[in-house]
Amino acid sequence: MASLAFYHCFPRFNKKRSAEVTSKLGLKTLSLILEHGLLLTPEEQIAGGVELRSSRICFTALQSQDLWRHSIRFGQFAIEYSIEDFLSLGALPAIYLPVRAAGA
Repeated sequence: MASLAFYHCFPRFNKKRSAEVTSKLGLKTLSLILEHGLLLTPEEQIAGGVELRSSRICFTALQSQDLWRHSIRFGQFAIEYSIEDFLSLGALPAIYLPVRAAGA
């Protein structure tokens, strides 16, 4: 059985972009990540009348054999962290539920 890890795939699939351009963009993004680190983007939300602001980057928990399927939509390049390393860096897992599962 493959182990579970966290993956960030890029660049996200775009029908208007050729495979060659996508590969160049992926290599450029990887180069920038290596030079500057991961980019955490701000997100603002209002919950219970309170304004919340957090910086985040999205990683997905996958077994390695499922990465190929995920990368079709989210990008052919991937960064992988073990769960232990990811949590030791201060990552906080989030769970997204479909509207039906949330009772709405």
